[in-house]
Amino acid sequence: MAIKQLKRIAVVDDDPSEAAGLKYVAEDAGLTTAVRTELSSLSNLLDWIAEENVQGVVCDQQLRHRSAAEFDGAEAVVALMERRIPAVLVTTYSRSADDSIRLRRDKIPALLLRGDLDAESLLSSLRISFDELEGHLGTARKAHRVLVRIADVVTIDGAPMAEAILPSWEPSTSVRFPLSLIPEEIRLPGEEIKGARYMAQVNIGAERLEDLYFRDFERGPDPDHDE
Repeated sequence: MAIKQLKRIAVVDDDPSEAAGLKYVAEDAGLTTAVRTELSSLSNLLDWIAEENVQGVVCDQQLRHRSAAEFDGAEAVVALMERRIPAVLVTTYSRSADDSIRLRRDKIPALLLRGDLDAESLLSSLRISFDELEGHLGTARKAHRVLVRIADVVTIDGAPMAEAILPSWEPSTSVRFPLSLIPEEIRLPGEEIKGARYMAQVNIGAERLEDLYFRDFERGPDPDHDE
């Protein structure tokens, strides 16, 4: 499917009023829509999307507040991309968007903050997702092997999160990601990990904090090593 053939998309949001807002934006972009607000299992949603004959999906991140959804938007977008359906994730939050998004960010081509959502940004994001399915990654999505310094570890909702510094991105800005992204066999325990250095694949061409992803961690150089 060529992006110019995009005519109909699915809108997934457990809040009917927010879903209506996404629907209006899609219509402003010249698209027709199928809207889903009642959610349960991810497999059920994927079956519905297949039945609706859509060429793309825009999905909210928070799907558990008003419905019986057993998944969040990040999980849905990853599953859709694996089925070669262009998908865009929408979130209200900015700082790290949501920690479950960061966990899967390398597999989520397009993330839109709800405040930035309009017809132009929606079409642009769908195009980015389509291009990635075709194997075309923009500068903001290409990974580079870079140094990652663990500045601190915090616990959020019971999950340990790393506060990291990327000297090759914005050295004065800390980036938060789930500590579980670092393989257990190279993850230092407890307080020992503070100050640790790792190498990882990171898309340092990203302009926004929320667009960064981390994968393929390795042990890094000794702190005394000359960078």
